[in-house]
Amino acid sequence: MNKRHVRIVKKIEEILGDKELYFGEIMLAVRASEKRNLSYTNNQISNFLKRKQFEKVRFDEKASQSIWRNKNEKKGINGKIEKNNGIV
Repeated sequence: MNKRHVRIVKKIEEILGDKELYFGEIMLAVRASEKRNLSYTNNQISNFLKRKQFEKVRFDEKASQSIWRNKNEKKGINGKIEKNNGIV
């Protein structure tokens, strides 16, 4: 992975933090933080999100967007840590 890709993956990790965000929200934050000549397409950002350090939480039918989070941050809605889709 080249330096540019490492930088955008770290930027996505910072944007997500411990939050769950829609793909559109992630795209807006990435584009706001990048210069024009270094911008990424929707497909490129989508491919970065499919890496091991991110996970798709669910697909929101109403918004027609996927919701993503950092894989190492697994807090549920009620604040308890989840493990293998069950509450510990």
